[in-house]
Amino acid sequence: MHLAPYVTARKMRTGYDLRGFNAQSQVRLRHVFEELDQRGCKVLLSNSATPFMRDLYQKYTIVTIAANPAINSDAGKRGHVEELLVMNYVP
Repeated sequence: MHLAPYVTARKMRTGYDLRGFNAQSQVRLRHVFEELDQRGCKVLLSNSATPFMRDLYQKYTIVTIAANPAINSDAGKRGHVEELLVMNYVP
């Protein structure tokens, strides 16, 4: 389940949430991630491979993968992008 919109190289997509989802919202999501970690849950989060996201989750395990997102309304603009898998465990 995706809990938040992806950060892109140009901007943060905010249309997934009626109230918007900005950088501060991403920081709040990281706090939820940390709280789940402290409770002993295994947590996996995916997002775009941007410096902002790498910095936000730097103390966790980060794996970069190639993704084929199918969410662009213009099918011709869909292509391979790098995505981060952030986890609080070693795979």
